[in-house]
This record gives sequence, C-alpha cells and structure tokens, in this order.
Amino acid sequence: MRNKLRRFSRSFAIGFFVSLAIVYAASAQGSCPPGCKCHYVDNQFIVDCSGKATSVPPTGEPTDSPGATDEPGATREPRETPPNETPEPRPTNSSGTQFFDLHCVPLGAGDFGLSCPRNMYDIRSACGANLGCWIVYVRCADGCLSPTPKPGTGVGPLPCADVDFGGGGIQCTVAWDTRVSARIPPLPVGYLPFPRGIVYDAMQFNLPPLMVQGWQCSPPIDGWDPLAWAPSGNFRKLVFCLRWRQVKHPDPIPDPAPAWAQWTWDERPWGSPKGEFTLKREVNHTYVTSSAEKPTNGLNNLPSYQVQVRTYWIVEWKETWERREEICVHTGSAGDVCQGRLGMRKETRWLAEGRDGVADLREYGNGNFWASSTRIKTPWGADMNVLPVPVIEVQGVIEK
Repeated sequence: MRNKLRRFSRSFAIGFFVSLAIVYAASAQGSCPPGCKCHYVDNQFIVDCSGKATSVPPTGEPTDSPGATDEPGATREPRETPPNETPEPRPTNSSGTQFFDLHCVPLGAGDFGLSCPRNMYDIRSACGANLGCWIVYVRCADGCLSPTPKPGTGVGPLPCADVDFGGGGIQCTVAWDTRVSARIPPLPVGYLPFPRGIVYDAMQFNLPPLMVQGWQCSPPIDGWDPLAWAPSGNFRKLVFCLRWRQVKHPDPIPDPAPAWAQWTWDERPWGSPKGEFTLKREVNHTYVTSSAEKPTNGLNNLPSYQVQVRTYWIVEWKETWERREEICVHTGSAGDVCQGRLGMRKETRWLAEGRDGVADLREYGNGNFWASSTRIKTPWGADMNVLPVPVIEVQGVIEK
C-alpha cells in the first residue's frame, strides 16, 4: 500500500521536529529554517533539517517573536514548482532567535489536539544559535488555497492502495475496497488468402491500427481524499479509470517497444524464417510445406500452423473528483457572520478536479515499462493466443 500523505498523530507531534523529517503538502508556504532543505516530492513539501531540534524552547528562550502583532493566514496562490533557493529567514530579535512560519499545512484531523477547518494549520518554529530549533505554536490556518492537480502528471506508479499485475491484466484498489481492473484486449488479426494458404505462395498477415482500450472505471466514490489517500467528507464523486494502449517502436520513450509486432511462424525445421519483428502493420511469409499433421484447432478443424503474434501495451490511468470549498461571501447583512467577519455568510461549493498519467510497469516487477500480449481475435471471431493457419498443397490436374 502506498501512503499518499504521512500523517502526524498527537503522540508523534512531540517528536515531529526531533525526527527532523517534516512533510507538508504543496500548498504550505513560508520560510525554511537554516540548516534545512525545503523541496517538493510527489506533490508534498518536505522540510528536512540537520542539527539539534526540540519540541519545546530551551530555558530562557522566548516563545514568540517580540512585538509580533500580525497573524499568518493571508490568502496567497499556492506555489506550483519547487523554490529555486531557500527563502531568507526572518530578522532576529535581541536574543538572536530566528522565527519561521509555514502557512496552510494540511495534517490529520485532531493533530496537535486541534480541530481545524479542512485540517489546515499554521506552524511557527524558532531556531537559536547553538540551541537548535523548536515549535513556537500550531494554530488553525485561514484563507488556504488547495492546488488543483493538473492532467498529465507523468510516468510513475499508479495512485492506488494496492496493485496486482500479471497474466495480461492489472488491478487497482481504490479507497477502502473498490477494485478497478483492465485486461489487455484481443487484437484482431487477418491473413490472405483466407481461409487457407497455398504452398510456395506468399501469404500476407495484417493487423489493425494501434488499439486503445475503452476506459475501465470504478463507480463514483464519496468521502475519500485521492491526494491524502484517507477518508474525508470534503471529497465526493471520485472515479478512477484504467486502460491499455497498444504501442510500437519507438514508443514509449522511457523504454521503447521492440516492434509493432513479433511474429512466430511455427515453421518446419527446414522452413525459414522462424519468426521476425516488424515495424509495420503488414508482413509476408511463404510456407514451403503444407500444415499436414499440425494441430487441428482452427477454422473447420483443419491442420494448421500455430502462428503467434506478440504485441506491446502500456497502462494509462485517470481520476476525477469534486472537492468541497467553503468560502465567505458578502451579504450586506450585519447579522451574518463568517469566520468572525460581519456581513458575510459561509457558502459551500464543489470544485471539479482531476489528474492522469501513465504507469511504469517496472514498478510492479515487470522487466519493461510495457507489457506484451499474444492475445488475438481470429478472422472468424475466436479469442485465442495463436492464429491457426491451414496451408495446403495444390495437386496438378492430369488430363487424358
């Protein structure tokens, strides 16, 4: 299972600076303490500190910056890309203590003993020379904006709790127990002359244009946060989808497929070639011996060469959902109050969001980015792993 957001319980909060690994969502804004690295990984803001750190200030150190009168919480657009450099720390006070604010930090419900709207927090830390760093306060945040995930999130693992891959199919577990699966579809294949070839006459084998499977989707799921990967009443109508898309060389770019298709002709020991990779939809092959004594699993149960067609596929995914947004709107009535502001009332709206990507199957033990399949649909509509091809010899007609 992939935990999409590391959450802090109240007991863990005491060691939260001691562990020196602090994880915030990409909407967190503010200064990075000295000796720490602040960067983005997988839509999470990470503050990784070195040196001493404590959860309480050392003896004699102040618990807030002198003369501080303003509260963090002004609405600002969330930063979408990692900062190029560490922000400058705030000016020091007379005791040499430096203060650092992080705004709109999403944590778990009830963390730090607080119950905050949308679980958003403001955290102030302080650092003193030769004393390390400590938490000054944790408060509920106001005016937070959540970044909207954008389509095309790229290549990587699937955003699922569990993934089962193998046997030409893949399955994802979404939310608690909803499963979405997709199997590589059968690829239609044909040959001429049909229904049987003739010895020493070239046969043409053909495939359709590259196939894209229809989306295989979950039913709508309410109450699940697809980013924090946890239950949440602030999300609804989550739909997760998978599909297989056929590829050919030189796609996909991270690990190109070897060809459009690999053909194995099931030839006699003296027949040649035994197989070949092709970069086109059509390929020719000539049999110099009939298919006598070959298996009889084809059309009309004639003895047939068991031609194998191997094609190449990648997994694409997408998900959409709606997120609850609570805002204060002006009403002009002094009796209305929203978050302590007169003449305003709270209004709830649902924002449509979504993201998509491509799965790297090497994340799940596969040898390549892509998967291969020999599943085909024959000209007579059968779903098989080989193409039965009968080949006959033409006898001369002798007239008296």
